[in-house]
Amino acid sequence: MAIVLPCDIYDNSDIDEDMISENKMKRMITRAWKTVQEDCTLEIQEEVLCYIDSYRKNTIDGSNTTFYVMRSYPMFFGDKDGSQAIDIADIEVIEYTSDKVRQKVTVATINENGQFTLSSAPASGSKLTESYLSSPISINHSLYKDALIEKVIAIGYSKLDPDLYSTTSFRGMKLTRFPTSSIASEKKYRGIVQQILGIQGAVVRQDDDEQEYYMGVKGVY
Repeated sequence: MAIVLPCDIYDNSDIDEDMISENKMKRMITRAWKTVQEDCTLEIQEEVLCYIDSYRKNTIDGSNTTFYVMRSYPMFFGDKDGSQAIDIADIEVIEYTSDKVRQKVTVATINENGQFTLSSAPASGSKLTESYLSSPISINHSLYKDALIEKVIAIGYSKLDPDLYSTTSFRGMKLTRFPTSSIASEKKYRGIVQQILGIQGAVVRQDDDEQEYYMGVKGVY
């Protein structure tokens, strides 16, 4: 399900469907969401799969198909393909075989917390790398919805001609009702982005030998 619908924009601004059609609004939302993800996530390219802790061993033994990215728990997957959902298109996994062949492997499932499963187990002796977006919060978090709404409103106001704003007459004078400016909405958007980036995720797992592993990553990149 989409994070933001055209009705969310109409309900939270002075923009209506006569000013920007529903189909055009959907396209604006799609473009704006990509910008939101660019502003709020960290792009990880070919991160080498390795042991994290006793729960996330990431064992490559020819039978295991379940793995975790380094920033799994507490960080979340970002929406790499801009679909407003977390799916297998949001991660790319590369296998380097023992005889030095580089090949893309098929991802069967992922969850938002950084776990993914492969359709077949990589052979023992292979190495894996993952490319994905790392987000401080789930894409279903209300802050992402708020950010996307403000970003779309800012874009919408910047595209509207002032003549399209509502006008009324009072004692012979023509009065124009201007909605909240694009600048104001962009400022709100930037404030929400800073809230998202300021969230710090941290998790502590106790290993078998009583060592602690801290995976908290400050969300300012």
